[in-house]
Formats: sequence, structure tokens, C-alpha cells
Amino acid sequence: YFDSFLPTLLLYPAERPQYRSIRGKYVVGVDIAKERAMSQIYGAEHLLRLIAYLPHLVAYSELDAGSTEIIQEYLNELLWFV
Repeated sequence: YFDSFLPTLLLYPAERPQYRSIRGKYVVGVDIAKERAMSQIYGAEHLLRLIAYLPHLVAYSELDAGSTEIIQEYLNELLWFV
């Protein structure tokens, strides 16, 4: 979820030019051999934004009730850890 939602949901408008620059460097640019996932670059504040969005994302997904409960349990454990 993190890497796919980063550019559209997790970044503020002011952060998007930096994202395009970093993505251009590691995905299609000069350091393509050193390709890195955006989750390796962006930190805790972006993870917290994802956690805030997750209930909404899960509610509109096509997951069954059991899968939704599992995600909720893991999310609760993560929040207790943080």
C-alpha cells in the first residue's frame, strides 16, 4: 500500500516535486541500477499518514470480513508498538 499510495495520498502538494525528483533518479534516471522502493526513502510521518488513511482504504476494498479483521489486528499491534 505504501509505495502505491505515496504519490497520490500520502504526500502533501509541496512534497510532490521532491518525490518526482527522487523517483526520476532511482526508477528511470542515472541511479536506476540502485533502484529503491519509496518506502525505503520516505519515513515515519508518511507511514503515519498511511495508517490514518487505512480504515478508509480497507472499507472501500474488496476484502472479505476475515481479511479486514486481520488487517485491523495488525494495525492495532503496530499502533501499540509505535
